[in-house]
Amino acid sequence: MAQEFYLLCMKKYFALISLLSLSGIGLAIPLNAAEAQASCVGVDCEVVFETTGEIQTWEVPDGVQELEFEVYGAQGGAGGGLGGFVSGTLSNLPSELFIAVGEAGIRGADSAGGFNGGGASGGLYGNPGSGGGASDIRVSTALTDRIVVAGGGGGYGGPVGGNGGPGGGEISFPGSTAQGEGGAGGTQLQGGAGGSSNKSEIDGEDGQLGLGGAGGSGSDSFGGAGGGGGYFGGGGGGADSAPCCTDAGGGGGGSSFADRAFVTDVTFTPETNVLDGTVILRYQLPPTITNFSYQQLEPAAASVSIEFDQNVSGVDESDFVVEECGSVELSGGAKSYSLAIS
Repeated sequence: MAQEFYLLCMKKYFALISLLSLSGIGLAIPLNAAEAQASCVGVDCEVVFETTGEIQTWEVPDGVQELEFEVYGAQGGAGGGLGGFVSGTLSNLPSELFIAVGEAGIRGADSAGGFNGGGASGGLYGNPGSGGGASDIRVSTALTDRIVVAGGGGGYGGPVGGNGGPGGGEISFPGSTAQGEGGAGGTQLQGGAGGSSNKSEIDGEDGQLGLGGAGGSGSDSFGGAGGGGGYFGGGGGGADSAPCCTDAGGGGGGSSFADRAFVTDVTFTPETNVLDGTVILRYQLPPTITNFSYQQLEPAAASVSIEFDQNVSGVDESDFVVEECGSVELSGGAKSYSLAIS
């Protein structure tokens, strides 16, 4: 326990010097104002973050040592690949976390990708889908400070082209090839390669760190789909200008990621989420000290009583710094503890 009760014994009487918060146990925690508000039942709390088109800030409540998370990437546009899912436990928490929730891609040539890294769709025609954005948790607003990422899905190649690659997994999935080639999925080391276009001037772009590649284009083409955002984004699908057969390639899915310096018990599940992404955080409020009393029993003896609003385990004599006293004995359990000092 990093902070303790501090008592001093001297000159046949006891002086209570200070009472500090027990970081391992915790004190009363007010909910911090945030863009997403916690919903608590008893001590069990949940915060749900929806897409807002910008990075959201969340203050970690004092005394919370770890939390469970569920992170869902967004789906690619025009019925593209589903977003990925990552779950696990976060520890070594900073005072603030930064949450970016991916937005689903949309249908239409030359359309922007979903917020947080979805690749733009290409072409002039064909209503291809742009890439779905990734969802992530960060320790700062910087892209390089992401500690959990769930990849977004690649868009669908227009108008009757390749399917978008599903987002998620540490190595994500390629978009389907039609006349235009599908974009490759993102990995842990690099973005997916863009797909080659068929009889069109511009191939699909490669994915990058945090960004899906744009779909292929041409002066008279059905546009390739955008790649999904992710730890590394998926490649954009190739365009198609041929008048027959199938059309443009689907975008590759974005990869997921977890930083093991912060994350344990992680699970990666690709092809999970429909439409916009979501981030869910769950944690327990630390106990509240409801009573702290001190009683002088005689010149060389005193007792201290502590009561909590919920059961607390792991309290022992080492949580009390007691100086110039002969002996210390701790008793009790659950919600109530007593310390006899002589």
